[in-house]
Amino acid sequence: MKTFRPDEVKLIYPTTIKSSERPKLQNSLEVFEFALQFYDANTIEHHISTKIILLDGGCKVLGVMTVSESSQTYDIVETKFILQAAILANARGIIVVMNCPDGNVQPCKEMQELKMQIKAATWLFNIELTDYMMISREDYYSFSDNKVL
Repeated sequence: MKTFRPDEVKLIYPTTIKSSERPKLQNSLEVFEFALQFYDANTIEHHISTKIILLDGGCKVLGVMTVSESSQTYDIVETKFILQAAILANARGIIVVMNCPDGNVQPCKEMQELKMQIKAATWLFNIELTDYMMISREDYYSFSDNKVL
């Protein structure tokens, strides 16, 4: 009889940047300017791309991950992908950043609901939703700055 041996799962998080060299994001303007570098200037006005910035306990950047790319008018974001990345990176905080191809950075009802869903999910794992931002090439809206986080 052949015995079943499942594949071994390993958590590997290779870091190439020393903690002292990681950027520290202290306000929404810094987050906006930092996040823009992860959006292609040729497509930021073409379709929606949602990214998360993973943070350590001192608000230093552990990494950035694209969690969803969709059409020009809507984006399907899976909260479980956000949590999966945050947990695997051992993040203490996350910032969700979604670009707005039409340049209108004011959040709609669906964005408010998604923010609440992500906030509830991160709370369960003791991960802080530090901010949720809507950005365009020239402007941004920070839920944190507007005290609706």
